[in-house]
Amino acid sequence: MEDELNRVFLKGYQWPFDVKKAKDGSSVIDLLVYRETQLRGRRVFMDFTQNPRQVPVAFDALGKEQLDYLQSVDACFGTPIERLRHMNEPAYEFYLSKGVDLEQKPLEIDLCAQHNNGGLAVSNWWQTDLEGFYAAGEVAGTHGVNRPGGSALNAGQVGSLRAALHIHSNSQPGTQVLSDTLRQSVEEQLAVVPNYIGTSDTCAEIREDLTRTFSEIAGPIRDVSKLQAHREK
Repeated sequence: MEDELNRVFLKGYQWPFDVKKAKDGSSVIDLLVYRETQLRGRRVFMDFTQNPRQVPVAFDALGKEQLDYLQSVDACFGTPIERLRHMNEPAYEFYLSKGVDLEQKPLEIDLCAQHNNGGLAVSNWWQTDLEGFYAAGEVAGTHGVNRPGGSALNAGQVGSLRAALHIHSNSQPGTQVLSDTLRQSVEEQLAVVPNYIGTSDTCAEIREDLTRTFSEIAGPIRDVSKLQAHREK
């Protein structure tokens, strides 16, 4: 019970998947969710209306890190929804605006690939190896293998600013901004667009198919052979 509570509370702010936490840390939660959703085909929900096992939380039994965090925000009391609203009312209001009242019903969750631990290689000006092509934010591989929490917004802001400065400093009137390699790649992608345009709404179908495929083979839990097979299609 103590291990369960410690991992659940840590997961509240150690939310990116981290392989170093996959054995004894909070990412055990991620592996459990993956097993239920991807391997067993089930749905997983977070119930904010009651504590785990419907018993009062023994806060004194928590690890020092978890207890210090909860004490620092005066949240050693009540149910999950009471603690959430005490610490982060905007989060509750956000879900409520989407039609999910966490005081009344559980929230469906899944293991998602967010804030890539990896991505496109960029220079310190956020330029890729394609001249004139920049990548900033989650698509750029600036977070490293172990992304520290809170770095995503900063990387997006800093990366975008540095990319803009570099473009401004290196562009001259009439200069071809896009390299020939990049231009050719864009033209090739545009050439296949007509294949997806018809009388019906195919975008939703394509997006749903890609989402399902990527969840199965390209999420935090990956199978190299499946990735290679999909790439060859």
